[in-house]
Amino acid sequence: MSIASHSAAGARRSAQVRRRLTLEDVERKLGELETPADAKRWLKQAFVWGAAGLLPGTMANACASCAREWLKAHAEQLDHDRVRALEARIRELEAKRGGSP
Repeated sequence: MSIASHSAAGARRSAQVRRRLTLEDVERKLGELETPADAKRWLKQAFVWGAAGLLPGTMANACASCAREWLKAHAEQLDHDRVRALEARIRELEAKRGGSP
């Protein structure tokens, strides 16, 4: 490999390290956060950006923490919804039976 090609490769790597993510980059790549699959995709992308030097380690960590918190809140909402559905079903069965226990 010639000195010129080494120099060009080094310049490309240097430019990539200096490149900053824009809001448009992030929104386009991440998409919505509505499902656990979305959260998994977000975590993977934060890791890739962090490993590539496009995202500082502290920010990659913050992204991972936020995704974990979102997953926790999502699971809590599912549990809440399920409990409410079960309570409604119990009321329905009690009404059919003619009263409460």
